[in-house]
This record gives sequence, C-alpha cells and structure tokens, in this order.
Amino acid sequence: MKKSGIILSSIILSSSLLFAGKSSFINQDTKVFMKSDAKKEIGKIDTATPIEVLSSIGNFREIKVTGWASYGFENVLFKDIGQRIFYLVLKDNKTKKAKELAKGTDSFGSEWRKVSYKVWVNKTSLSKKINDIDKKGQELFASRCGACHASPEVQHYTANQWPSIIEAMKPRAGLSSQEAQFINKYLQRKTVKGSNHE
Repeated sequence: MKKSGIILSSIILSSSLLFAGKSSFINQDTKVFMKSDAKKEIGKIDTATPIEVLSSIGNFREIKVTGWASYGFENVLFKDIGQRIFYLVLKDNKTKKAKELAKGTDSFGSEWRKVSYKVWVNKTSLSKKINDIDKKGQELFASRCGACHASPEVQHYTANQWPSIIEAMKPRAGLSSQEAQFINKYLQRKTVKGSNHE
C-alpha cells in the first residue's frame, strides 16, 4: 500500500512539473489570471506566444511572458519593437506590475520597454512544440485560403499586414476566430526573418 502511494505521488508530481522551468508555447488564445484560483481574469494571451513555466498548482500553471510594450501601454506586449505580433493583452496597466528588462525606440522615435509578467493559465493551454501550433495554421491556410483563389505567397505581406488580410477574409473563408488566429500566427512567424521560436 505504501509503495503504490509513493509511486502514485511520483507520477502526479512528475506530470504536474512536465512543463516547469521549460520554454513552452500557448496553444490557443486563452485567459490569464492573477492567481491559481482563477477567480480574477486579468487579460488574454495569444496563440503561439513563447512562455516559461514557473510553477504549478492543480490545473493551473504560473508562467512568465516577455515582450515589448510601447511606453505608457505596458499592458500590451508584442514580439518585438514595432511588430503587430501580439503576445499578451492585460485589461489595464495597474492590476499587474511589469518587470522592466530593457528600453528601445522604434523608427519613429517612440519609446518601447522590454518587460515581463508573471500570470496564471490553465495547463491545457500549453504546448511543448511550436510545430504543432504551426501545423494547424499551415493546414488551415492551405485548405481555406486557397479554396476560391490561389493562396498568396507567405512573404507577399509583412507580419504587420497579415492580421488585417486574414480578418477581412475570415467570413469568406468560414473561419472561426481561433482558426483565423492559427493562420495569423503561422504566417507572422514565417514572415518575420530570424524567428527564434523554432
């Protein structure tokens, strides 16, 4: 009896730490919470956002997300300065305090801050491999964006242009919001040179 209890405890502990301390990705747009009790929703994290899992309580994981934010709007994180590749959108600037990591400016002279946040998400929103997320976007792009016309070349538009193109085509292609997001993230990742999320 004691031995089986130890084995069961070991299995539960190892599965709860499966992602801990590892780089992972968000597998679909998902809510973020202030604490592991999920009582206070504080925003949304986007599909394909790279994150680091810090800790685990029950079905929830504390994660760290890092990105760039325009000065004064630190509640909206992007992949990089001047890129419309969303990572995290918090409801306001006051609920969570960002940790500032670096400063920069864009081509217009606007100030940006590289910041990180610690938030909680449901464990079902995590994926260890970006390729699994990319595959969904690639398959949807091939099947839905080429049904009525030839699919445009991935490099035909910039990472900042793709979201508007996909949003405009969403009703015509019969895409749900999440399906459109899979396509957006796939195209944006393939468009941005030197993507470090492979």
